[in-house]
Amino acid sequence: MIKNIILLLPLLFLSSCESTPAEPVTNGSVMIQYSVEKRTFVLLTIENAYGTRMRTLVEKEQDPGIYSTLLALEGMAEGMYYYVLDIGSEQTIRRHFLVKMP
Repeated sequence: MIKNIILLLPLLFLSSCESTPAEPVTNGSVMIQYSVEKRTFVLLTIENAYGTRMRTLVEKEQDPGIYSTLLALEGMAEGMYYYVLDIGSEQTIRRHFLVKMP
């Protein structure tokens, strides 16, 4: 069961649904959606608060369309992470606070 969805839209627009103490992550994964306007190279990564890349979720050329990928949260500590979406020469970054239930 997916509880949190983070929506990544093309170019410099990005909205996210962050987990908070009131709505913590309980299922071990987060769905990330993004769209591509034209065929281009897409790189979607997760970085920790220090800017260290923790995961690479997408690293390939993609045709126009809407895509989604799951981020498995196992092995990730609670805290602040950055979702970094590079589409062609454009980059979008958003924060996500990971809070897990005991």
